[in-house]
Amino acid sequence: MIHDPEGPGLSGNTAGQNVKRCRQMVRHAVKLGIASRNPFESVDIDLDSDQAKNYDIPHDDSLAILEACPDQEWRTLYSLVRWGGLRCPSEVLNLRWADISWDRGRFKVTSPKLARYKNKKERIVPLFNEVRQELEALREVQQARKPDKSAQYVIQRYRDSETNLRTTFQKICDRAAVPRFPKPFMNCRQTRRNEMEKAGWRDAVLNAWFGHGKGTAAKYYSRATEEEYLAASGQNLGADLGQHGSPPKPTEKLAPRNAPKKTGQRAHTRRCGA
Repeated sequence: MIHDPEGPGLSGNTAGQNVKRCRQMVRHAVKLGIASRNPFESVDIDLDSDQAKNYDIPHDDSLAILEACPDQEWRTLYSLVRWGGLRCPSEVLNLRWADISWDRGRFKVTSPKLARYKNKKERIVPLFNEVRQELEALREVQQARKPDKSAQYVIQRYRDSETNLRTTFQKICDRAAVPRFPKPFMNCRQTRRNEMEKAGWRDAVLNAWFGHGKGTAAKYYSRATEEEYLAASGQNLGADLGQHGSPPKPTEKLAPRNAPKKTGQRAHTRRCGA
């Protein structure tokens, strides 16, 4: 069924997830006496992620994407994913201004994905310099507008929309002259996790900040980067193989930039062609 050449051509992971859901539903039906047996129990599935889609975003490309964002709301959305490590769209769109503790340098993240697990629905994340700068600029822009029902949220544009954020993000990459890459928001999270791991942050700390367990981090996030391959083979003369155990480095503060642009659907449509 999964490997049928006449089938929909899904990846092994996607097909496996579909079979897993069917297995769970029919298993419950058997338990209730609605079905006599579960035909999905004997189906072998592959839930490993496609490693070919993993991509570490170079530092210069990350900054180029930021500068290509059409307005301050998109700059903030991107920064929350790339430097804050939030899941997009679920965690980003759930972030409220009341969740941010400016004086304590941290904010609360609500994760719909983990809501069914005990003590995992919420987590506290540091207010990284890269994220704080964009949040402060967005707050300034939004305070100049007349408040509406979405004013409590940090990202206000997509409250009642099914807009495909990935498509807009790809257009932003085009404007930045950065090649498009697969799983853009997932790879932003993975890149940030790898950066902080190389900077010396403990696994337990990173797992708490990123909202996943040790097994998930090892399977889906931690990996050798192109920079490390070059350093190990002597091709990157400026790399220091000993820095992995060095003390954690402060997050980099972004260079000064022009005043934030207005945030709104008109500006968004004009600049991205969405």
